[in-house]
Amino acid sequence: MLLVAGAVAGEVTVRNISMLSKQADTAVCTALVRAGAAVINEADSVTAISRPLHGFEFDATGSSTRRATAPRRSAKNTPK
Repeated sequence: MLLVAGAVAGEVTVRNISMLSKQADTAVCTALVRAGAAVINEADSVTAISRPLHGFEFDATGSSTRRATAPRRSAKNTPK
């Protein structure tokens, strides 16, 4: 997904997408926010902007029908 690329390496805007949809895109956007990316929701587009990210696990299985869960930090991803 292009929004992931923006969250990791810069800035990407995807048009004709809404955070109010029940598509998997919504779950991915939620996971990006919880990982630390900036996600800007506008009427007809979503923009992801790179910020320092936190490691997390994300299961996209069935994500069109359920919300993303909060990222879990493991001992190796926890700041010291």
